[in-house]
Amino acid sequence: MIENQGKALLFTNVKNSTFPVVTNLFGTAKRIDLAFGRQPLEFVKRAVEAAEELIPPSLNKLWSFRDLGKAATKLGTQQVRKPFTALA
Repeated sequence: MIENQGKALLFTNVKNSTFPVVTNLFGTAKRIDLAFGRQPLEFVKRAVEAAEELIPPSLNKLWSFRDLGKAATKLGTQQVRKPFTALA
């Protein structure tokens, strides 16, 4: 979907649901970056590389992709270094 640069779609009148539905929120690389930063895209590239290289698996191959576990725990997190402003 990212290659097609698909639009996000919002359905407001969904049968048997009181909630609207949105699809393809992450249909462009820019939207992924806005939501999560660069981490997910790099992680997916590395995971695809691992899937291609790990067949057949070996200890050496597994060891070469040991960084994926740590990277997975950091997905969707972003550290912001701005002063906190309390809202009244």
